[in-house]
Amino acid sequence: MTIFVALALTILTFLAVILPFFRQKTRMGYAATDEQSQELLFKRDTTYAMLKELEFDYKAGVLTEEDYRDLEGRYKRKGVSILKDIDSLPKNPGIDADIETQVSRLRRKQPADMSDEIETKISSLRQNKARFCSQCGTGHRADAIFCANCGAKLN
Repeated sequence: MTIFVALALTILTFLAVILPFFRQKTRMGYAATDEQSQELLFKRDTTYAMLKELEFDYKAGVLTEEDYRDLEGRYKRKGVSILKDIDSLPKNPGIDADIETQVSRLRRKQPADMSDEIETKISSLRQNKARFCSQCGTGHRADAIFCANCGAKLN
């Protein structure tokens, strides 16, 4: 029995370690397969980390305010430049097709007369418009003249 449990745990551990290598990677809005885009993403992440580290050092008293502002400006300019380069990367053409496919699938699921049903409900709510007191906000019937809660005249 102990051998069976140990074997089962070993197999589960092995699967937990190996499974991420075989899962499909999530798609990004840009083609992150080539060296240039991976390098830009690495630079972006490094710049974000450096900005966080810089702020931590300033709050800890390691940097003077002048040095902090100078370095912060440099890293922010570098970050903006990297983000512009990432935006100029060629987009993944498959992502637009996937979005259109999902939208058309959702439109097919929606009944054609659903918009008519919604419009009917909206117009019925508009016709049965309740009146509210301008003083206390209490709702009243359409034929009421005075508020039953505070006595104010209804408009």
